[in-house]
Amino acid sequence: MRSTALAHELSRLGAVLDSSAPIPKVLHFGDAAAEARAAFAHGIVRDQSTRARIVVKGKERIEFVNRMCTNDITRVAPTVGVAAALTTAKGKLVDLVRIGARMDAHQVDELLLLGSDGQGPALKSWLEKYIVMEELVIEDVGERDASLLAFGPVAEAAVRTVLGSAPAAVEGGFGVSTTTFEGSPVLAFGGGAAPLHGIELIAPAAIAGSLFARLAEAGLAPIGEDAWNQVRIEAGIPLHGRELNENANPLEASLLAAVSFSKGCYIGQEVVARLNSYSKVQRLLVGARFPASVDPGSVHEIFWDLLRVGHATSAVHSPRLDATVALAFVKSEYAKPGTAVYTVKAGERIDGVLCEVPFR
Repeated sequence: MRSTALAHELSRLGAVLDSSAPIPKVLHFGDAAAEARAAFAHGIVRDQSTRARIVVKGKERIEFVNRMCTNDITRVAPTVGVAAALTTAKGKLVDLVRIGARMDAHQVDELLLLGSDGQGPALKSWLEKYIVMEELVIEDVGERDASLLAFGPVAEAAVRTVLGSAPAAVEGGFGVSTTTFEGSPVLAFGGGAAPLHGIELIAPAAIAGSLFARLAEAGLAPIGEDAWNQVRIEAGIPLHGRELNENANPLEASLLAAVSFSKGCYIGQEVVARLNSYSKVQRLLVGARFPASVDPGSVHEIFWDLLRVGHATSAVHSPRLDATVALAFVKSEYAKPGTAVYTVKAGERIDGVLCEVPFR
C-alpha cells in the first residue's frame, strides 16, 4: 500500500502512473531514458510500495524461518541480515527474500522478510501453511511500512546525508542499521554480493513521502518502473515470474550466495544439496549481449552451433552499453562468459555473446 504522503510526493515530482494496477505503478517521471542513465551515473531512489514485507514474531521465529529457507538464519542479528531462497519440496523457487531483525514499538523482537513485488499475501499464506505447533505471529506489514530503494554510485553517501549513517559491509550477507528520521525508526538493509543490491529503507508509511523527498534532494533521481526494468536487467537482478519461478531452483538462478550447505534441514534441502554435491545443475542464469539493432522482443531461444542451449527470460535495449542485453537460462556446459551464441528472428541468425552480470 502506498501512503497518501508518499503518493503526494511522487505526484509533486512528476510521476506518471499506470492506474490499472491495484497499487498504481509509477511508470516514469517524465524521461525514462534519463532515469536509467542516472542509476549508473550517480544514483536513483525507487518507491517499492508493492515489495512484499512480512514480519514473523514469536519465540520460535528463528527456528521456524530457518527451516523454511535455504540460508542460515541463526546468523541474523541487529546488524546482520542474509538473503535466502524459499523453495518447494522439489527444490524449486517460491521467492527470494532478504531477512533482517528489528525491534518493534513495544520492543518485541521480530524477523522482517522482504520478498518480491506483489507477493506479500502469497508469501504470508505460504509461510502460514507450515506452522505446526509454533507460537508465531505472521503479519503482512505492507500497509504499515513503506519500502524505498537507494541504488547507484552515490546511494550510500545520500543515505548517510539523510539519515546520518548507513549499514556497514558484512561478509556473506548484508549490513543492517536502525536510525531515526523525523522521530520515527528507519531500518536500512545494506548492499552486498549478488543477489543483493543497493540500500533498502523500511520506514513507517507516514514519513515515506518526506524520506523520499530528502533522498531526491541528496542527489538520487526518482525512477519509475519503465527505467527500473532496464536497470535491473543490466544489474542482473532477477524478477519474480521471470527468473524466479517454480521452473527454476536456486542454483540454476545463480543464487549461491543465498544458500547455506552447512545448516540443518529446510523445505527442498535434499534436492538442492544433491544438485550441488553431484554437480547436477543443468543450466545457469547468465547474461547475453546482442547488437543494439536487435529488438529485445525478438530475443527468445539461445543457440550454440546448431544446438538450442537456452532461452532468454528478460531482455532490454541498453543505450549505456549500446547493446540489447538479456538474462537467460543456458545449459551449464555452455554457460561461460565469452561463449559465442546466437538467436534467430524470422529465419535470420543474430550473433551474440554470453556475459557475466552485472553487465559492464
